[in-house]
Amino acid sequence: MPPYAQISGDRRTVGSVIRFSCIGQRTVIGNTTRMCQLDGQWSGSLPHCSGESSGLCGDPGIPVHGIRLGEDFSVGSVVGFSCEQGYVLRGSSERTCQPNSTWVGTQPECHA
Repeated sequence: MPPYAQISGDRRTVGSVIRFSCIGQRTVIGNTTRMCQLDGQWSGSLPHCSGESSGLCGDPGIPVHGIRLGEDFSVGSVVGFSCEQGYVLRGSSERTCQPNSTWVGTQPECHA
């Protein structure tokens, strides 16, 4: 769990949703909810709370049936995304970490 974060929802079954919030005046950066998917993975990527790490973005995640190129989440870094053969990428193929600790672009997904 990210520092300064709280999670509500304790079910870990397919279709269950957990919600993230932050302690004090901090705000959630990234997904505020994640759902347990049919493949047992959580949707989206793990969020983080503002003020926890200056100069970094949260993990943008890896799409189901997808590939992430790049492991640097510092400001100015770019990560790329592609999909396994037979799947089509929807969303951003590249995302850039901004000074406000958010990623430019939309969360990529791979669809058959």
